[in-house]
Amino acid sequence: MRSISIILTVIFLLLSAETFAEGTSEDPCIVPTAMDRIRPAPREEPTEVSISMYVLDIENIDDINQDFTVDVVINQQWHDPRLINQAALKKYPDIRCTYELRDVWNPKLTIYNLRDLKPILDKVVTVKPDGSVNYLQRYFGTLTAHLNLRNFPFDSQKFPITLLSTEYSPEQLKLTFNKKDTGHEKKFSIANWKLTPIGAKVGKVTAESAHVPVKSGDYATFQYSFYGKRDLTYYVWKVIIPMTLIVLMSWAVFWVNPRQIEAEVGLSATTILTLIAFLFNLNSLLPRIPYLTNLDFFILFSLILVFLSFIEVVITCSLALADRDRIAIIIDRCARVVFPILYILNFSYFMLH
Repeated sequence: MRSISIILTVIFLLLSAETFAEGTSEDPCIVPTAMDRIRPAPREEPTEVSISMYVLDIENIDDINQDFTVDVVINQQWHDPRLINQAALKKYPDIRCTYELRDVWNPKLTIYNLRDLKPILDKVVTVKPDGSVNYLQRYFGTLTAHLNLRNFPFDSQKFPITLLSTEYSPEQLKLTFNKKDTGHEKKFSIANWKLTPIGAKVGKVTAESAHVPVKSGDYATFQYSFYGKRDLTYYVWKVIIPMTLIVLMSWAVFWVNPRQIEAEVGLSATTILTLIAFLFNLNSLLPRIPYLTNLDFFILFSLILVFLSFIEVVITCSLALADRDRIAIIIDRCARVVFPILYILNFSYFMLH
């Protein structure tokens, strides 16, 4: 009886060992042991990586620092034959295994124009039994954008999200655009811009080892961009209308009798002080750049007109004190016509330039 129990126990252990071995060999999510860092495609052919992006939000565009804040999801897809699991392909064709990104080959794509950008999701890939690899990552932070502000605030800008492979050239890595899975939210948080997607562009960038921490050569890039048109409403109410009212106020001296020196000088000085205070408040609204923008020219010419009106007051008051009232009145009447014409020309140039 005891021998029969021993025989049955041995048979049970053998069957359990065989079942465990089969389950282990057919486990669909075992990382292959030979996972090297060589590209999955043949050496003479580039490895194709499909890229899609979904922009969740663009929160802020900073003219001074020339950057913008973005919340974007980037999806990379490629095929690696070394990850094919034949056993799992038959039994679990739709299963998705999760591996650490560092445990499998990947195209080593990074965001080229990042300033302060952080990944939010775990750095893991999902792999199907047929060898299809998917790496999904969400990023939030600021990206740089080279802004040309000469036509500010009538300018339009390009806001790129550029991916760069730090290891592979265009001959080794073929980046393609997955238009089907690319998109953006209907409305962004930013209020003073109208943004529309331009599309994707594949290219390359040449790096020099003396300037960047990679070896010299050409590297594959992928760029998805937005076209932005600035909304003028904010600047109309905050800059253009107040500046126009200050300039109009400076012209009141043209209707004051030149002999009322205190009134003319006091009104002109008040206008200048008001303009100086207004210009101080403008510092937080205007971009700090080494060249003059369209709005800068408008403000500068308006400032010159206010200063010329003060000069006109000094001249007419001096003539009145010299008992040359008739000439002073003629100058005032001419100024009532000349100054509005000059301002209209300035305003037209500003709006049409």
